[in-house]
Amino acid sequence: MRRAVLLWCGWVALAGCHNPCQSVCTRMKNYAQDCGVQVPDADLKACFERQKKIDHDDAKACRDYGDPAAIENQWSCEDVAVYWSPSTS
Repeated sequence: MRRAVLLWCGWVALAGCHNPCQSVCTRMKNYAQDCGVQVPDADLKACFERQKKIDHDDAKACRDYGDPAAIENQWSCEDVAVYWSPSTS
């Protein structure tokens, strides 16, 4: 039993503890970097914090529309540059 708990804890540590909307923060940052937009770690952490407590509907929307292809279809590089600009992040 102890071994199973340790394995589970290790898996959680490797997988991270982000909810679906916090995962979108990471995907948005990755897309921004693909567009040549630098996203400071502090801005990513702020995004995680904003998305920390979400309801069921928000989680479902993030799962449904938060994959990288959907983000690229909905957001232009100009859009992500504005989203991650210092005055809006």
